[in-house]
Amino acid sequence: SYRQPFICPEGAFSYYVRPGDTLYKIALKFNTTVPNIIAVNNLPNPNMLYVNQQLCIPKVPLTTPCSLMLMARTDVTSSIRLSGNGVMHIGPAGESAFSVVATLPTPTELNLQRYDVYLLTSPTSSGGVSKQLQPVPNNTNLWAARIDGLEPYNISRNSVVYISGSSSQFPPPGERILLEGSMQNCK
Repeated sequence: SYRQPFICPEGAFSYYVRPGDTLYKIALKFNTTVPNIIAVNNLPNPNMLYVNQQLCIPKVPLTTPCSLMLMARTDVTSSIRLSGNGVMHIGPAGESAFSVVATLPTPTELNLQRYDVYLLTSPTSSGGVSKQLQPVPNNTNLWAARIDGLEPYNISRNSVVYISGSSSQFPPPGERILLEGSMQNCK
């Protein structure tokens, strides 16, 4: 039966069931457990899911510093190899920051004006933070940014990172995604 979309409780995000999904596959995808998904959603019959059914997925908080590689999108062609790395810093009081460094051509080579990093709270959300990347002095193709003052409960293993290029102001995750990574792969 169809239900109207609803707002997930604090500490969870919306996910819409896709063909072939099971609770087990969804739990693996978002680094959580089947019992956690059942509890947040109060599912009467957890063995019965339907395509486009909205589920709330509990966020798995990051509790230790970690780093991740950002992978180039296959649809981007450039004279240089695109690559990037991100590091999540978590201080003793729980304060956190995210730093990113990327190897990218000049924006004009890709008909763009600027590069931005987007740290989104989940793969299905446009909520999160962003910051414009700046060129690293004396390094032609190196770009960097640091996002400070992140609230730890908003950044979780479900969060995703995009580096995108824009020719104007564009909503997250930007006009043209160049690199992407998931906090799920943060080590």
